[in-house]
Amino acid sequence: MKKDRKCDIIIVENNMKSKATYPFPVYEHDEEELLNYILLRQLFPLLQINQKIVLGLRLLGYTQVMISRLMNISRTSVGTLEKAATKILAKHFSEDDEDERIS
Repeated sequence: MKKDRKCDIIIVENNMKSKATYPFPVYEHDEEELLNYILLRQLFPLLQINQKIVLGLRLLGYTQVMISRLMNISRTSVGTLEKAATKILAKHFSEDDEDERIS
């Protein structure tokens, strides 16, 4: 089930509030999507604001083309932001794995 509506993204970083309004398709979320969302929220402090927005939109099912239009940046920039964010998160998880192996 999909509905179109406006949605505000509000990200607070270093006591500065940043707000952007995008039309989001709203889906009934399955368990995996919700787990991804919760996980992403916990890891948000590691990422820059544009990386947060790109990853959040990708989790909602947006394509790079859709994101580039919404954010008014090139598709290449979207890919670069996504790649950098993924690299940061992968590094974070590999550090967790090393901690588990040591203990």
